[in-house]
Amino acid sequence: MIKENERFIIIENESISLTIGKDGKVYSLKYIPSNEELLCDTKTSMFTVTQERFFDNELKLIYPSRRINIPSDRIRIENGRLVAGFSPLCYEALIKVEDKKDYFVFSFKGFVVPENAYPGLSLERPPATEFRFLQLSLREKKYFGEWMNVLHDDNTAVCLMGTSAHIRVGNEKTDEGRLLFTDAVKGIKFKGSSAALFVSSADTLLDKVSLFEEEYSLPLGVKSRRHDKINASSYWICEPTPDNIDEHIAYALKGGFRMMLLYYPGIVKEENGYSLCGNYELREEYKNGLSDVKALTDKIKAHGITPGFHFLHSHIGLRSRYFTPKADRRVMHRQYLTLSHEVKENDSVIYTDQSPYETDLPENCRLLRFGTELIKYDTCTDTYPYCYKGCIRGYNGTKAQCHPEGTAGGVIFVSEFGATSGYCDQNSSLQDEIAEKIARIYDCGFEYIYFDGSEGVNAPYDYQIPMAQYRVYSKLSKKPVYCEAAAKGHFSWHILSGGNAFDVFPTDIFKRMIDKYPLSEAANMKMDFTRLNFGWWGFFADTRPDVYEYGTSHAAGFDCPVTVQSHIENMKKNHGTDDILEVMRRWEDVRKRKLLTLQQKELLQMPGREFILLLNKDGEYELTEYYELKTKEKDMTVFTFERNGKNCAVLYCNTGEGRLLLKNIGEFTYRDEADGNVIPTCKSADSYILPVGRRKYLETSLSRSELRNVLINAELL
Repeated sequence: MIKENERFIIIENESISLTIGKDGKVYSLKYIPSNEELLCDTKTSMFTVTQERFFDNELKLIYPSRRINIPSDRIRIENGRLVAGFSPLCYEALIKVEDKKDYFVFSFKGFVVPENAYPGLSLERPPATEFRFLQLSLREKKYFGEWMNVLHDDNTAVCLMGTSAHIRVGNEKTDEGRLLFTDAVKGIKFKGSSAALFVSSADTLLDKVSLFEEEYSLPLGVKSRRHDKINASSYWICEPTPDNIDEHIAYALKGGFRMMLLYYPGIVKEENGYSLCGNYELREEYKNGLSDVKALTDKIKAHGITPGFHFLHSHIGLRSRYFTPKADRRVMHRQYLTLSHEVKENDSVIYTDQSPYETDLPENCRLLRFGTELIKYDTCTDTYPYCYKGCIRGYNGTKAQCHPEGTAGGVIFVSEFGATSGYCDQNSSLQDEIAEKIARIYDCGFEYIYFDGSEGVNAPYDYQIPMAQYRVYSKLSKKPVYCEAAAKGHFSWHILSGGNAFDVFPTDIFKRMIDKYPLSEAANMKMDFTRLNFGWWGFFADTRPDVYEYGTSHAAGFDCPVTVQSHIENMKKNHGTDDILEVMRRWEDVRKRKLLTLQQKELLQMPGREFILLLNKDGEYELTEYYELKTKEKDMTVFTFERNGKNCAVLYCNTGEGRLLLKNIGEFTYRDEADGNVIPTCKSADSYILPVGRRKYLETSLSRSELRNVLINAELL
């Protein structure tokens, strides 16, 4: 309902009341059930239009030429729409407001330009480049989810969301609170841009967003966040093939993994990094084509594991068909160039109309494209006459050609990740072509996705990153359980229900990096009503059970999963593989059965504290805090803890089977689990010799300090 009086326009339904002044400013935003005022000031204009400069002849003469934002200074109702004016501009904006009961939708319907607005000027009417069709200066709340663009506390939530990827949605921190806004941007989508305003109780916000996603045919981000596999960890395979999948399945089952992420080079041909990315030609092992890929995913599913597909959707390999033997015009360029002189087949200097603005690229990134030819250059000059020198013609298997003066081309955008690939130009059809190839493989039975290389797109990134993901997502016949990616934008909230995964951390810094990155980011993602992946964890020859126990326990504190990168050779070399997989199995079981209490989760969210899941005599898990003890034996890993009034230790040998000499140990029991089978030991005078290797558990009558002293002085024989 929209109503007005002499000074105000009031937009209201059963939950939301928004009061706009006819002077163009916002005066109130209330959540009606609690009568809570959400606005922090009344100085903010409802709308703002942006021009690169003034074009009206008189205004152009008055003001300096610069980008300028002009706020609305008058608003009226006309034919059920809001009409906003911006002095001293001569045109007005039309905004439609729709009451969807659970939220309001604001749509920019275009500008009203008077007939005589620009006398004597033949220009676009009007010469605007951006229109901020909704902005609210809100009081700060306990939580702010930047990705979702939501302010909330335990009672109330306020959220602005675009109805498509084309809307720029963002925020700015102010002295009084936080400004939330939505922009229509020329060149992306201007007329017809729309956004939703949600004001609700915090615990019903996702219900309302779910209805919004269905109404506007968006990816169902709320539904996937509520899927029972959203917190299930993944077993990742670099090169899955019909020949090795059984071995991987065995490892995954031992680790209790419900998800298995298959990296694209195991399905399609690849070499030297990402050099063939974009071809998506099946490997030789898939003799029957896509039916063999389907057989592979069927086998994984038969063991109760969900298969996922990990690919680089925006990368185009430099050895792919898009770069050789003919370079495709649709690959991304750092800079577009026009030849100022004709170029003959043997010319090693190439002259352009434009000054090179990339003069310090690494040697392996200095590539030009003109026509279908790639040209490698040595140096370039940014003083007139502009040119590229030391050119190697017909580079990368392309053919040297003559190029007439005026030929368009440019500097190839070579990926910084290994310089073995470039990227799709998102302003072309190439991303759609690649998306169709990916979809054909995904539709062979895959059920979730990792969008790797998501940052590899054209600017503006807040639009192109989610849009590139959506161009792939929209081609899939069956929508994923959830998706993750290497980068995100606002619209990605609907697509990437799993958020992002942090990359690999070496063993020696693993725990420190867990605290620094995923543990701190998990709290931020929670404010966006979602979770993240605690990282891609390399399985190295020196990976230890306590390392994974640290990471996966803290992840469980935020209901987050992890991804373990399996490398069979390392898994065979690592003496702790069985223990590491048992660590994962226990924690995956805890996640699946939702066994953690709120109090336990709060403990696991604290950085630096270490916990272990013990298995008691009843087969139940006991969450126990334990403390690492540095001993003189660097090949031993030892932790102490207290249980049932006694001091205990868990210890294992990092280098395999061995014997550990303990002196003055007193009475003790030595078991394969906390309440497990007793392990025989050898007594020698006041000393005992214990077999070590896999994790074993020691329980003593010693005090904590006495036990620590015994363990510190233990000797490997």
